[in-house]
Amino acid sequence: MDADLPIFEFTLKDLKKAELKNLEDNKISATEDNPDECDISVRLENICWKSQCYVEILPLDFCDANNSLSSETNSRKTVGVGWELECKLAKVGYNNFNKYLIDNFIHLFPIGIFKPKAKLCNWANYKDFTRKKLLKLCIGGIPSDIRGEVWCYLLGSDRMLRNNSNVYFNELNGSIDKNIENQIILDLHRTFPNSKYYSNSSNFNKVGTLRRVLYAFASYDKAIGYCQSMNFIAAILLINMKEEAAFWSLVQLVSSNRNKEFMVCNWGDLETYYGERMEGVVRDIAILESLCKQFIPKVSQKLEDIGVNFQWFALEWFLCFFVTSLPLKSIMEILDFIFCFGSDVLFNISIALLDLNKRKLLSSDNMEECMEILKSITKNITNSSKIIKKAMKYNISRNHIQKLRKLI
Repeated sequence: MDADLPIFEFTLKDLKKAELKNLEDNKISATEDNPDECDISVRLENICWKSQCYVEILPLDFCDANNSLSSETNSRKTVGVGWELECKLAKVGYNNFNKYLIDNFIHLFPIGIFKPKAKLCNWANYKDFTRKKLLKLCIGGIPSDIRGEVWCYLLGSDRMLRNNSNVYFNELNGSIDKNIENQIILDLHRTFPNSKYYSNSSNFNKVGTLRRVLYAFASYDKAIGYCQSMNFIAAILLINMKEEAAFWSLVQLVSSNRNKEFMVCNWGDLETYYGERMEGVVRDIAILESLCKQFIPKVSQKLEDIGVNFQWFALEWFLCFFVTSLPLKSIMEILDFIFCFGSDVLFNISIALLDLNKRKLLSSDNMEECMEILKSITKNITNSSKIIKKAMKYNISRNHIQKLRKLI
């Protein structure tokens, strides 16, 4: 069975037997979760349950070759388990089907537990969603199977690729400064050396692909060329998408040649982060320090009292979008949040990390101990949703950030 498909699962514990017979066809009308004007018809009959039995309802493709809605009948019978299921599903609207089963059948299974095993059903037509609905969906995390595709949509790199089909390959044949090329080569094997994707001993090795993307970017945007930290951003992009898409995503993230009109999120002028003097990131870290005084004054005062400079820890956070600071699984979900809501949430996430670890920070006795804590608080994170929930509590508007940028 294809693991990518959404599955609706009943788990029954210590239930001897229950039978459902001769159920009539039932229909579910479209709701906000399913904006398409279609119903879902479901017929369940002759289902016998035994202990630890699973019923799996496999969805069809979301649309047929003509891009229209249709329905089919799937029959599945498992020998030795004792159940047979016939179901007729429209090709969209699985959220409604999910809700329908819970509302109408869960009472028949007093010991059972109903749960969806995958989120892909929610993302069927995400490009047609309103921005508000898309943001809400992204908070829950983007399914790994379509993460690269959704990132390209959020960043507008899919449209950049379509509109500039030959640019990437032309830039691969372009010329770059020899010092930049040498720095890229030097940084390649420093990029996630323990990851299966970039380890020399791995069959997944993407080092050559990473080199091409960074080389093409340096040729495309000669004003920036290459800056250390871009290798880590590009490396994460390449784990989730093909190299040409990764190139255009990197352009949309850090290049002055980006097309902001293609981006779903509000993205700042991050090309100033990667210039020779890095004045943009220095300015934004000063803004972070100001925001910390507002939202976590005790932590801010503690760092000031023991002489910790915000640049010592936040420079890496901002330049790499936390990619080098958080575990790989957590960073994917954090990047979902950043790419959806925009670069300004770097402030929210930074404050959330400090706030969630304020007890440790406030108990530190000196600068060295505090810096060790600041390094460790990101390495041991296993629950990225906790960071995101905390980050969303800080009301930091884009207008407020812009005002601070003018003052600092």
